[in-house]
Amino acid sequence: PGFTMGNGVFKLGSQDEVGLFTHIPFSDVSGFVALNGDTVKVEGIGFMDHYYQTNVATRLFETSYKFNNKTQNGFSGGHFMIPKDQKNEVAGYMYSYDGDTLILKNPDKIEVQERTNVMGEKIPTSIIVNYAEGSTDHFRFNNVYEKISMLDELSGFKKMIAKRFVGGEILFFRGTALRNDDGEDVYFNLSLVD
Repeated sequence: PGFTMGNGVFKLGSQDEVGLFTHIPFSDVSGFVALNGDTVKVEGIGFMDHYYQTNVATRLFETSYKFNNKTQNGFSGGHFMIPKDQKNEVAGYMYSYDGDTLILKNPDKIEVQERTNVMGEKIPTSIIVNYAEGSTDHFRFNNVYEKISMLDELSGFKKMIAKRFVGGEILFFRGTALRNDDGEDVYFNLSLVD
């Protein structure tokens, strides 16, 4: 089971495309983590989605936003990607489920309202997502818990060579955001190409 918008394929320019499919939009998870002989019970959230693309991400996207949360009777979330060199376009979809009906919306435009220096990087911390049918969502990133780069383990010279080869470095940020003025907390993943 799962869902996507249309056939799940989003065209990026004349040659490239990205595919998005949401398998598990939100779930409560628990388990154990063992490290150096110490075992700790952990609880949290989980989700599973699938992406495919026809080129490396650093050549396709400037920014990617992902949000998800559990609501009283269901879940909501979204995947929004800004294609490289096409800042007025958005690929992806928003979803919400109230226990009876699944709603999917096409994002039409993303407006960055504010950028803030977080963990040494100036990132979008307030955005407005305008949907094709006329509604909007305002997200304010209030807690950033983690910053990751796939190139973090490389030395300065090796990192510079790798960035030139793959077209940049992808920085991942994770945390929570407020959605709209009702104070609904959502989990976010933000990816930026540096």
